[in-house]
Amino acid sequence: HCCGIAEYTRSQYKMLRRCKSQQALDSVWGDILVHRMALQDYCEELIMVYPDVANAISVDKYLWKYVYYDAIVECRKRLRLHVPLHNLSHTSSITGSIRSSDHISSADSSLARSSRAASDEPLEEWKRDWWKVTLSTLFNEALGYFQCLYSRVSSRLEGGSLFFAVRHLHVSQYRLSPMYLIARRLYLYIGDVYRYQFMYLPLLPYGDIGPVDAAGILNLARWTYGRALPMFFDSGRACTQMALLSAYSHSQFDVVFWHMCSHCYSENSANRARSATLNAACTYARQEGDAVDDPIESLIVRLSQTAAECAGTESAHLPVYEELLSALDEDFGEITDNTAILNLDSDFWIREYQLSVILAALVSMTISRSGFFAGISAEIRQHRLLDVQHLAVVLLLRQAVCLRQSLDIGEEHNASIVYALVSLALWMDIWRSNKGLLSDAFALSSSSASCPDFARKVELLCATLVRLLREHSGYDLSLKLVGHYADAADSVLPHDVSLMGWASLRAVQRQIRYQEIECMNAIYPLSANSMVSTGKLACPKDSASLPLWSNVQSVLHVSFARIQAMILNEAGSGSLPFFSWTPDKELVVVSLEGADLNQ
Repeated sequence: HCCGIAEYTRSQYKMLRRCKSQQALDSVWGDILVHRMALQDYCEELIMVYPDVANAISVDKYLWKYVYYDAIVECRKRLRLHVPLHNLSHTSSITGSIRSSDHISSADSSLARSSRAASDEPLEEWKRDWWKVTLSTLFNEALGYFQCLYSRVSSRLEGGSLFFAVRHLHVSQYRLSPMYLIARRLYLYIGDVYRYQFMYLPLLPYGDIGPVDAAGILNLARWTYGRALPMFFDSGRACTQMALLSAYSHSQFDVVFWHMCSHCYSENSANRARSATLNAACTYARQEGDAVDDPIESLIVRLSQTAAECAGTESAHLPVYEELLSALDEDFGEITDNTAILNLDSDFWIREYQLSVILAALVSMTISRSGFFAGISAEIRQHRLLDVQHLAVVLLLRQAVCLRQSLDIGEEHNASIVYALVSLALWMDIWRSNKGLLSDAFALSSSSASCPDFARKVELLCATLVRLLREHSGYDLSLKLVGHYADAADSVLPHDVSLMGWASLRAVQRQIRYQEIECMNAIYPLSANSMVSTGKLACPKDSASLPLWSNVQSVLHVSFARIQAMILNEAGSGSLPFFSWTPDKELVVVSLEGADLNQ
């Protein structure tokens, strides 16, 4: 029945092309509206009364596509907007450097640029105004309806997204509630409406509101998708929507970042993920000559691209890996040789966090043999894990040194260092979740000619982390205190929410006390000149733990607890030979080359 109504409305859309007067348009559109509302009522009733059936046939997709999306597309066609959405010129002044000379193009100039063919007759003024008002009304109706329906559906659930996420982490083969599956898709539709509203802004009656207000609409879409990240803890769909949004705002590195994040979930299609990453990387490469001046950023995109094209081929991977490793080493050398050049602004930390997550995604896919790395041989898998961890260790070493320098000059309250802390904590969690991952790579590098510098860099990283703990935390590195600070380490950090469900983090995330927070906001990189998005979380029920997103000291406290846990776990296992214990069971780092790494 739903399909029948949808086919009828589509046939009526064709009738609109022959309408020569406003009365005729009102008549045909009114008939379409009646059938759209009938379809909406049918879908809503099915969702509320028979959620199992509604989810099985994805009736919410009918609701979105046939009631609202098709109508929005029809308005776009009538307004002659025949260009890819991300090519709209007004987006260049949003999320990036906003210059005073950047303004949203007027509707008239946008329409002139967007004509598909020169032979298309321009719309009469009355008809253009009619379609503009109709499109604006559609957005308002869609937002109001889906927000209301989401509230009704979510009120039927036994708990929020936190409840279902924690169950999914702890119970193997856990089946999600059909009503919850519908609810989270409805929430994505709200983000989609904001996204389309931003992209069609030049066509709307309020299209000249200016770049700041336009950025506000884009931020609503980003905020909505960000909130959806922890809802889709078993798939990468919300990450894919974030990638789309980044493409619309010309942030191609962010597109690659979000696509790589999406690969680490079990339900994500490997072929679709590979295609999306290749498209994003190719677009980035086309823009590189004009817009990109960061070689490390460019190289890590190429590394992702080679992984997507030929995951099991070393000949394609090695040149990019070696070039990226050289660039990271050079960058690290500049920081250690001349601390005065250290860049402490938020752009630096955000980019560092993104690089860490992309490398973590490559390791995650290799560990779980998912995404690009399904079916690769065990030997290639071991060497790929070694290579990516080598890159990560050099990157983390640079971040640890920068963090220590920042703390030494009193920057412990700077919100931007949250990214460095979370970046370090993320890799501590990966190594804690996957026992032997770091030590196996260390042993492989020591016994073969590959990555000869890896062992030295691991020593330096561990020594730097030990020094950080001793100088800027109250944690003791004693064999007697293994697990003593587990309560602090198990408090919630931002990446526990935004990356919830990654296979490589599952063991640690099962220990996290998610009950400390009553709602789940995500932290994610914004545009290059934006400050850290902290969100607003409810105060934790445990009064001893402060709201993590509003207090940098809390993030510092928990991140250092996880660093301490990883260091003591690796030292206690005896797998890394540079760790040693004093007679009082205090940890020291003894360089295999005889240098004193504790100074």
